[in-house]
Amino acid sequence: MAKSVLGRTSDSIGESVHGASRFASSVADAVEDGLGTAKRAARDGRDAVEQFVNDTNKRVRRSPTESVLASLAVGIILGFLVGRATSGD
Repeated sequence: MAKSVLGRTSDSIGESVHGASRFASSVADAVEDGLGTAKRAARDGRDAVEQFVNDTNKRVRRSPTESVLASLAVGIILGFLVGRATSGD
């Protein structure tokens, strides 16, 4: 009788350990997948920024006057908005 209780307890503990091991493996796989996804997203973001910078450089080289005027317009608008926000009106 005592042996069967010990046997069942041992089996139960073995099943619990096996289940915990499978769970830990699943968590490790999920973390690894998440890291892979984050790395791909970072690489894609970096590539997009590089492409944007390259496109901007080409556009500025093709039409520098328009680029300067556009920058001036953006600066004036931002200056107006910031000045208005800080003046309390």
